[in-house]
Amino acid sequence: MPDCERTFFVGAISKEEQEQYAIEPIPLEDLSYLEKNEYVALVTSPFMLPYVHRILPHKMIALLERNQEEESSGFHTKFNALLAAQAQLIGSNSEKVYLEQCFRHENVLYLPNEAQETKVWEEAVRALNRDEPTVPWKHLQWESRATYYRKLHKQWGEHETVCYLLASYLYLLEQPSAKHFLAVSFEQMMLKDHPDCLRSHFRFFSAIEAQAGNLDHAIRIYAITAFNEEEKRSVQTLYELLDKGKLDFIQAEIFRLNDDFHSAIRTLQQASGDSDADHFILSDYLLAFRWEEALRLLDRIGVPADERHLADMLRGTIQLIRGGRHKAVQSFLRGAVSDWRALNSIAEVEQWDQATRSVLGGLYDDSRADSQNDG
Repeated sequence: MPDCERTFFVGAISKEEQEQYAIEPIPLEDLSYLEKNEYVALVTSPFMLPYVHRILPHKMIALLERNQEEESSGFHTKFNALLAAQAQLIGSNSEKVYLEQCFRHENVLYLPNEAQETKVWEEAVRALNRDEPTVPWKHLQWESRATYYRKLHKQWGEHETVCYLLASYLYLLEQPSAKHFLAVSFEQMMLKDHPDCLRSHFRFFSAIEAQAGNLDHAIRIYAITAFNEEEKRSVQTLYELLDKGKLDFIQAEIFRLNDDFHSAIRTLQQASGDSDADHFILSDYLLAFRWEEALRLLDRIGVPADERHLADMLRGTIQLIRGGRHKAVQSFLRGAVSDWRALNSIAEVEQWDQATRSVLGGLYDDSRADSQNDG
């Protein structure tokens, strides 16, 4: 952490590391004694969030790693995504995770072991600690990654993965050349007999066209990959919105269908004054695991009777990751009155307890692991 007077670390750390990085070890139970609203918390596991919230951190930074075993677990995927949504800055050394988060959140940075990127990270953390925007550093990194893949493209030629990643960064930068490199990637994939790329690439094409404002063309491209009933209903919805002249809604829906939830939400937020926007934004918040924002929206617009179980599920999950285990169970039980599926969330509480004990490992015994749940 740059420019920090004191840096504390929870967990096992060698004397050499303490001296090299000027880090002070601190027992988990002593976190509560730290001054509130003073520290920037770096969090690597969602199961440490109840402890982190005890100090009411000034800012929170989520450091996400790619774990292929956890990727197959919906439970871990969900809570890692909720960790990211809690943070004011997200970093990852996995480019896959990094790009996924760029399509969900505002402040996301890539952390490869490179001097230039380390400098960007340090400046972004300084900006965050000063309550300044980190967006300029995010854009600088997008430009850096685009430059990196342009160089690879010159060295390797028309490689499908290189061109796809280059198109991704150019899309984030809203540069029209993204379309060209995506087309090259698609051609190479087809030449190499990868017909499964039709859906992924054409969805991406539709998002590029939507970004450029070519909405009718974007709908037609998306329709090419609309095979099942749900996708066909999405096409119908898009044409209904086109008939009504709700162009912002069409653009946002195309973004959502390409898993670009951040652009979808930003677009709908600009459509102020349209009451229909709340329904679409709520859906995007849920899919992006931005559940606190979803809950605030439901509280603001009023929770319909058929959505009360949803509000209880969201509220219970937020209470759980903030250390309020008993309140979480109460919320889940309340939700189960109107929808029995809320009982699935109660089952997750036991998984949460087990995962927490696993993260704490040999450092703390099980009784201490359970002590988080006094709320």
